[in-house]
Amino acid sequence: MELTVGNRQVLVTAHKTYSEPDGLDSLRAFAQYPPLRTYLADCAESGPIPEAVVVRRLHRVAHRITGAVADLVYRDACSGTQTERALHLTNAHPAVLLPIVTVKEQRYALLARQAEVSQGLGIVTTAMRGVVNAEGGFASDTYGSALEKVGIRLADATPLSSTAFTIGNEGEPAIRLFTLTVACDEEQAEQLHEDPRLALVALKDVFGAGDAAASLAVSLVSATA
Repeated sequence: MELTVGNRQVLVTAHKTYSEPDGLDSLRAFAQYPPLRTYLADCAESGPIPEAVVVRRLHRVAHRITGAVADLVYRDACSGTQTERALHLTNAHPAVLLPIVTVKEQRYALLARQAEVSQGLGIVTTAMRGVVNAEGGFASDTYGSALEKVGIRLADATPLSSTAFTIGNEGEPAIRLFTLTVACDEEQAEQLHEDPRLALVALKDVFGAGDAAASLAVSLVSATA
């Protein structure tokens, strides 16, 4: 099937590895999927417009589509060269939180520590990942309880910018950045140090952690300080 995007027709089809018993109905439902419509509307406005959207996988809750993985196919009219790019769509709006913790007048970023499969299960330090909740705030089931133990409330997080940022590969959902500021005494700071999921990192050292989202958040925090 085809969708009209700007002044072009974009083919919506299934990848050869995609298999669902109601394949055509699934494609029709995907063609009406709001995140896809929003993405293609952005393409119509700022370009480029793909020639085709090739569905690889649909995520569902019951019969409702909650996410999708697809390939965007582009063709250069002059050279005939075809290129592809992955597109990840989701109902959830991903978010990142960078708490700023002050201990004895020294400012630290509170980052997350986790084992990363791509790093051979090595421990990596990143900004905290979550989602934007219905009220427009930051939400995370992973870090909320650990932060509350030292008096840090996710409900106090505020957006660093009104703009969402694309971090990483093109086609990934744009991420909203949040921060909050809290003062901790030495006992609370020690509690944070002892939690294996968390890391207190001096602001100037965040860039060395190698996490693009954390680095961008620190840059925005510094710019608005």
